Amino acid sequence: SAAKSIIDGSGSASQGQDLVFYVKSPVKLYHLARLYDFYDGVQWRASARLERVKIRDYGPGAKVRLHSVEQKYTLVKLLSKRLYAGFMPVSIIMENPAAWSAIKSSFYGAELLLPGTAPLSYTASVQVIIPARSTEFSFHETASVPRTGKTLPPHDGKAVRSRIPDPAWNESASKHRYLELPRGKISSRVRQLAASIVKNVHTSYGRALALRDYLRKNYPYKLNAAPVPPGKEPADYFLFELKEGHCEYFACALAVLARSAGLPSRVATGFSPGNYNTLSNLFEVYEYHAHAWTQIYIEQMGWLTMDATPPSSVPSRSLPAGLGQLRDPFDDEWRITPPELTKKTQDLLKNDWLEKLGSRKDELSKIDSALVKVAEAQEKIQDEVREKYRGTMKRIRKSRETGLIFQMKAIWNKTVSFFGNLLSAFYDFIFSAGLLLLAVLLLAAAGFNFFRILSASRRYRRTVFRMERLRSEAESLWEKDPRRAVLSIYTALRLSLKLAGFERGTLELLDFADRLAEADPRLSESARELFLLYYQAEYGFRDLTSQAARRAIALYDSVQEPNRSAD
Repeated sequence: SAAKSIIDGSGSASQGQDLVFYVKSPVKLYHLARLYDFYDGVQWRASARLERVKIRDYGPGAKVRLHSVEQKYTLVKLLSKRLYAGFMPVSIIMENPAAWSAIKSSFYGAELLLPGTAPLSYTASVQVIIPARSTEFSFHETASVPRTGKTLPPHDGKAVRSRIPDPAWNESASKHRYLELPRGKISSRVRQLAASIVKNVHTSYGRALALRDYLRKNYPYKLNAAPVPPGKEPADYFLFELKEGHCEYFACALAVLARSAGLPSRVATGFSPGNYNTLSNLFEVYEYHAHAWTQIYIEQMGWLTMDATPPSSVPSRSLPAGLGQLRDPFDDEWRITPPELTKKTQDLLKNDWLEKLGSRKDELSKIDSALVKVAEAQEKIQDEVREKYRGTMKRIRKSRETGLIFQMKAIWNKTVSFFGNLLSAFYDFIFSAGLLLLAVLLLAAAGFNFFRILSASRRYRRTVFRMERLRSEAESLWEKDPRRAVLSIYTALRLSLKLAGFERGTLELLDFADRLAEADPRLSESARELFLLYYQAEYGFRDLTSQAARRAIALYDSVQEPNRSAD
């Protein structure tokens, strides 16, 4: 199948609908199967030295830590011998102890030595990075962490080799081999493109995102893209001739551009995060989630997931529909920020790290003491209830002896009879006055509909007024506060779409934009571009320009013009 091909590094993604595995994971990461470090100008391959790489502790002065989380996998369809995990797995424990000796491990994953049978369960312990500023961690603005690091000079497209050792480099092999490109195979226009993209960006993290976002913005995704003709170098062919492609084209192009810009990189294959089921708290990963992406090494941080494929072409839904969107503990930030650095991931790592470190020891002791006191109080209350129950039963037995219980029963029967007769008389009245009641009900329904229409009209006017206010606010802010201007105009667009009857529901924004094409292709294109500007404003690490804010306002106005002419 195509899913098997991409895991083996020889094919594009699949549209198959079969469930491959499900995983319980506290963080939303890509599921790695293979890494490829050697590029010969035709294809990416895993070199023999990649399999021999060992991981060592960080050197003194490293501004990053590693923290382990557990991911519990259950494979229900075996596409290959590979065992999947987030990056970087440090241990894989099979559920069946007899199978422990039947796997071969490397620093980035493991595979079965013999064919296995599904279902197959195992637990992967995965180390995820926690970047730091000196000794203080930054969890809320992870995208800006690299700005505190070393500032790089403007780049000319040649590989940069720093003479200063990087304490965050923890592989036994030199990182310079991840800068190697085949001699005579990479065209000058590929190198020039890389240099032009990163020309005015002075951090390695910023350069990586600039290269990624350039591909996302300028090249559409196509599952069944044409293959690379013989004699053509894939990155050059994709960037300048084909100009569309599946995920492997994007992964290859980003890796080549990154190496051309002096950023260590490699290609990864496996699966995107999958669909999150809020009822089972599991990620469900299907064949159509098979994917290829790029890993780029960022100085003082480590390897980060950089996915150049347009976000709308990487499927990830919350299940079940409706309820899933409300209860999903993850959000869309992983599409803009590398999933290792999203606020959700970093907050969890921080809290888990502090708890395991023992900094909450006193707090936990106080909680334990409070629980003991609550349990003692609850037991005392239960004893009091038991005593009152015994006393009540004694009084009831005594009243039975004096005949009081029988008198109470007679009173009860009379009361039931009285209310029964009253209900019967009321029923007769309703039946005899049926026509009058029906007329009253119809009148009430008409009044209700009138007030509902009136209320809807008021809501409509309020919404239109709010849209106009947001438009004016964006107009006044586009120069001095472009981010707020984009957020205001985005809100106005969403209100406009809602008035027109276009509900987002549980769709992600880019999927919502695709759905709009069924009604109006022009509306879909404008909405997609404005949604991307919103993503950049909400999750992006770089400040928006006033030109971007001006563009957002123009997109909103272009959507409103047909409505104004229709009015």
